[in-house]
Amino acid sequence: MYHKILIAIEDPSVDHAPFRQGIDLAEKLGASVMLLHVLFPGEGSAPMPPGDDLFFVPAFLPDDALLQRYHEAWQSYIDENLKQLKVLADVAAERQIPTEWSQNHGSPGKVICQLAHTWEADLVVVGHRRQSTLSELFMGSVSNYVLHHCPCAVLVTQDVSEEANPSEPVANP
Repeated sequence: MYHKILIAIEDPSVDHAPFRQGIDLAEKLGASVMLLHVLFPGEGSAPMPPGDDLFFVPAFLPDDALLQRYHEAWQSYIDENLKQLKVLADVAAERQIPTEWSQNHGSPGKVICQLAHTWEADLVVVGHRRQSTLSELFMGSVSNYVLHHCPCAVLVTQDVSEEANPSEPVANP
């Protein structure tokens, strides 16, 4: 059935549904796992570039000191997420699940689909968080993009704490 499961991790420092459900499924099926975190400015707790107040178009030319502080904050963000991703990989390894992990830069939906293709994943597990229709219109939805562009099956998970909406698709066989 599923031998290679790619789990998209939005924030490696948080225990969330895609990780828990993907690891549980991998353990039951004897599948290997790829944990993927995609770095994208403005996602989650990622530092925003200088001049971020106009949709990433600088309203001014930042000076060298401001650019240096941003670079240091970004590097710290990368390093911390790598540490947390390694912790998640260790959790999977403790359960005897063959696990790889990767942290990439880019548009999250596209990176997830590209890695699913190159790693030859059988299943992608991705989270879905509720956002307003207006927000989804402007920002898009990673889970929606993956659902429609991924070369393999997709399982979209939602935290139990969030209300389920039965009108939304949850899987793409």
